[in-house]
Formats: sequence, structure tokens, C-alpha cells
Amino acid sequence: MKKIKLKIDNSYFILLFFCLYLTTGILVVGDYSVTPDEPLHRTNGFISLKYISDFFGLNINLSDHFKKIPDLHNDWRKTYGVIFDLPLAFLEVVFNLDNKSDIFLLRHFFTFFTFFVSSVFFYFLIHDNLRSKALAFIGVLILITSPRMFSHSFYNSKDIIFLSLMIIAVYYSLKTLKNFGYKNLFLSCLFCALATNIRIIGLYLPLLIFFFYYFKEKKKNKFNFFFFFSLYF
Repeated sequence: MKKIKLKIDNSYFILLFFCLYLTTGILVVGDYSVTPDEPLHRTNGFISLKYISDFFGLNINLSDHFKKIPDLHNDWRKTYGVIFDLPLAFLEVVFNLDNKSDIFLLRHFFTFFTFFVSSVFFYFLIHDNLRSKALAFIGVLILITSPRMFSHSFYNSKDIIFLSLMIIAVYYSLKTLKNFGYKNLFLSCLFCALATNIRIIGLYLPLLIFFFYYFKEKKKNKFNFFFFFSLYF
């Protein structure tokens, strides 16, 4: 009975910890100012939103939110990934935000929230591989209390978002390697793609997955590897 009680108490402690972390982030999210890169990424989102609006003939009025949006094909930012910037530009229009402080507060909140979600995945990533709640908790604590990591988790919509998506991608990729299933495979592919959209270096994760899966299936059946590669591709 004591062991069962301790297990329940540990689970509640971890839950309380993440609730406190989320609450702390929400309380301090407004304390961080705008960095020089953020207006650039905001523009990037509106460039793609304008392109989509024009391409599909959508009646989205963007002039009230952004003046003189560059054309996608003639702008140097066309090589930038928009998986984070585009939805935020859309939300800015939906909520009709016109105050700069509200606009960047929205960006900071979603940057932090994405990192928060990835910290939960980071906990389970460590726990599932080391089978220790204590080590998983310590790992998350080290991750989120690093001064630079903590501050960047509010305003760095490039590196922090990439890191967050890679953590989630690694989590599902390891689950795919350990226990193949279509759900894990799909989520591994999805988050590898999202991470690669932010930074092209994200491509190295699928390559690692193919490498390890090949040696895992080498003694069994090479057909399994080609089947896996085809599905993943």
C-alpha cells in the first residue's frame, strides 16, 4: 500500500510542478520586450498569409493589420519556414489585434506555450528511456531553469520552436523504433517535417531513424526496412 501511495504522490507532484511552471510563464510573459528578429518573423507570416489569400481568392482584409506586404516571390524571406509565423499572422487578423504590445504578447505566449508542451514531452522522453521519474524531473528542471533557455522560451520564435519540435519528434521517433505502429510513425514524420520547416538541419533526424531501423531489421528481413522507408517517405 505504501508503494502505491508513493507512486500516486509522485504523479501529483509532477503534475503540480508543470502547473506551477505554466502559471509562472503566463505571469511573466509580459515582462519581455521585443527582439530585433520578431518584426521580421511577423512580416514573414503576413507574406505567406497574403500569398494564400490571393491564391485561393480569400476575402481577407490585411491592410488594417499590415501595410505594404511584400510579394512572396520577390522577397528574400521566401526561404524561411512559416509553420509558426503563418498561424500567428492569421490569429492576429482573427482577433483583430492592432496594438503592437498585444501583437507581440500573443507571439511570446505561443512561443512559451510551445516550449512548455515540449518540456512535458521531454519529461516522458527521459522517463520512458531511463524508467525514473526522479531523473526525468531533474532533466526537465535543468532544461527550463537554464537562464538563457528560460528567457528565450518567451521571444525566440526560431531556435526555441525548432528545439521544441525536435524534442517532440525525437520522442515519437524513439517510440517508432522501439514499438512500430502507424500512429507513432505518422507523428514522428509530422514533427520531423515541422521541425525541418523551421530549420533545414531537422532532416538529420529522419536519416538517423533510417540508420538505426536498418540495423534493427538487418537480421530479420530487409524487406521490412524498405517497407518502413516507403511509409516514412
